[in-house]
Amino acid sequence: MPHYIHHLPGRLRIKSRQLKRNPGAISSACSLLANHHGIDAVEANSVTGSLLITYDPQQHHPDQLLAILSGAGLIADGTATPPPPEEDRLTVTMTDVGGKIGKAVLGMLVEKAVERSALALVGAIL
Repeated sequence: MPHYIHHLPGRLRIKSRQLKRNPGAISSACSLLANHHGIDAVEANSVTGSLLITYDPQQHHPDQLLAILSGAGLIADGTATPPPPEEDRLTVTMTDVGGKIGKAVLGMLVEKAVERSALALVGAIL
């Protein structure tokens, strides 16, 4: 994923692997954008690799801001990729839960079978 974008006029969020856990890149991005007239604020989170840019939509277009960051090598060139739909994330989560429940049930069945076998063996010896 080159980067993810969420845009509303005057507000642009970018998430990029190149910014994630990279305080130097985050700092460079904030400094670079802060020097442009019409950008009101840049909030950054290096843990997630996220930049939230608030700007004057009369002076800037999101593509301009992306080009600035891309030109400085702070985000990857390429098409932005949205996150997977909520249904896909739910499917993965439900699959994981189903697998865990299946393992737990199988574990209980094996445990009961061993327990009964041991009791039968003890009963046969006595």
